Amino acid sequence: MSLQEKDIEIIDAYLEGRLCAEERFYIEEKIAYDAEFATEVREYRAVVNGIKELSRVHTVTGGPPLRHQNAGSPKRNQLFSLIAKSAIVLLVFSIPIILLLTRTTGTEAIFNRHFNPYLPEVKHEDPEDQKSFKAKGMDNYTRGNFEQASLYFDAHLLDNPDDDQTALLNGISYLATYKSSKSEILLQPLTQDPDSSFRADAFFFLGLASLQRNELPQARDVFAHLSAMESHYKDQAALILKEIEIVMQQQKIKE
Repeated sequence: MSLQEKDIEIIDAYLEGRLCAEERFYIEEKIAYDAEFATEVREYRAVVNGIKELSRVHTVTGGPPLRHQNAGSPKRNQLFSLIAKSAIVLLVFSIPIILLLTRTTGTEAIFNRHFNPYLPEVKHEDPEDQKSFKAKGMDNYTRGNFEQASLYFDAHLLDNPDDDQTALLNGISYLATYKSSKSEILLQPLTQDPDSSFRADAFFFLGLASLQRNELPQARDVFAHLSAMESHYKDQAALILKEIEIVMQQQKIKE
């Protein structure tokens, strides 16, 4: 399992006790509800402990620096073996090892922690479908070209206004390009349709759109509603709601 960029540094800071109360609360809540993240934390802790053990072994052996030892020394070979194993494990975890703690606290931080574009599975059985505006939009969307994706999705929705999935993806595309007002226009109708298969998804990204606009009370209301719904966003929405309340409390104190 490979760690995401945005997880690595905050896990390291968490294990080293370098987080503020808000950040530590976020990590412990996420460990409680996200089994995959909890596994990442355990694995990263194992790597850190392995490195500490390597350092301890080198200290206990009390030998001279490695560069002064004989090439065939068993002690040297044992240490190099341990170093190599640790390096391999570290490589898996730390190819992208620079990000999360360079973030600010507040609405931007909450948005950045939780925004992750929804990726649906789409199959084009008819070759002609691959030439459609929707297919071209999906192709750009899955490659992260969200601005281009929006152009194709807009064109598709002109003739297919009832396509909820495309409306959702278009709303997310606008959100990814920091056009939260356009995103809200697309997502709001989906949240009001109880029969839409994408209603919970629309609520989630609508809440993030409010965060992007720094509208904390509105975001709080959206995530409160979502946390009361039965969906796969239920626990995450409850966590975001707690984070929003902490930020709002901090803002009151500063005032």
